[in-house]
Amino acid sequence: MISKLRDFFKSEIFRKRLDYFILSLILLNAVVMVLQCYYPGDPVLQWLDTTILIIFCIEIVVKIIGLTWKGYWSDSWNWFDFGVTMIALGACLQSFIPTGESTLNAIFTLRIFRGFRFFRVLRFIPNIDSIMNGCRRAITSTSVIILAFLITAFIWSIIACNLFGSVAPGYFKDPLTSFYSIFRLFTVEGWYEIPNAVARNQPEWYQTIVKLFFSVLLFLGGIIGMSFINSIIIDAMASDNNDELMAHVKELELKIDKLEAKIDRLMDKKGQIN
Repeated sequence: MISKLRDFFKSEIFRKRLDYFILSLILLNAVVMVLQCYYPGDPVLQWLDTTILIIFCIEIVVKIIGLTWKGYWSDSWNWFDFGVTMIALGACLQSFIPTGESTLNAIFTLRIFRGFRFFRVLRFIPNIDSIMNGCRRAITSTSVIILAFLITAFIWSIIACNLFGSVAPGYFKDPLTSFYSIFRLFTVEGWYEIPNAVARNQPEWYQTIVKLFFSVLLFLGGIIGMSFINSIIIDAMASDNNDELMAHVKELELKIDKLEAKIDRLMDKKGQIN
C-alpha cells in the first residue's frame, strides 16, 4: 500500500498538480492575511488561515512519503518549505494564549511569523535557482569587501561620535547611533540633513570643518565605496550568464576539434590512395 502511494506521489503529473495547488493556496493565504488586517478576529478568515496551514503540513507528509525521508531532505527547497511551515505553525499558538498584558509581546511575535508563509511563493518563480546561485556568488564575492566597508563605517562612527556627540546627540550621541548615521550617509541618505544639524548655530570655521568632513565621508563611502560594492555584486550576478556562454564555447571547441580530426583522417586516407 505504501509503495503504491509512494509511486503515485512520485509521479510527475501528481507533483505538477500539487505544485499548482500549493501555489494557489499560498496566494489565497496572502489574500486571507491581508483581509485579517482589516477584519481582525473574523472566525471565517481564521478558519481559512488554519485550514491552509494544515494543508501545508499535509503536503510535507505527502512529499516525505513520495520521496522518502532521505530524498525529501536532499532538496534545499524542501528545507525552506519545512522551515517556513514550522515557523508559521508556531503562529497558531496565539489562539491558545489567553489575552492579557503579559502575553501581548508573545502574540505580536507569533503574528510576525505568520507572514513567512508567503515566502514559499519564491520557489515558483521561473529560473529562481539561477537567481539564487547568482545571489550566493555575489555574497561570496563581496563578503570581504562588505566586512571592510563595515569596519570603515565603524571607524568613521567612532570619530564622528567623539567630534559631534555633544553638538548633535540625535545623530552621534553614542557609537551605535553614530554608526547608523554614518551608514545613512554612505547610502546618500540624509547627506545634507545631518551636516546641517551638526553645523547649525556654530562658528563659521566650525561649519567649514563640518562641511569638509562630511564631503570627504560622502565621497569615500557613499560614492566610491557603495559604487564599488554594487559593481562587484552586478558582476557576480551577471557571471552566471557568462558561465552558460563559456559552456557553449567549450562545446563548440570540442566539435571543431572533432571535425578537424576527421578532416585530417580523410586527408591521410586520400594521401595513401594517391
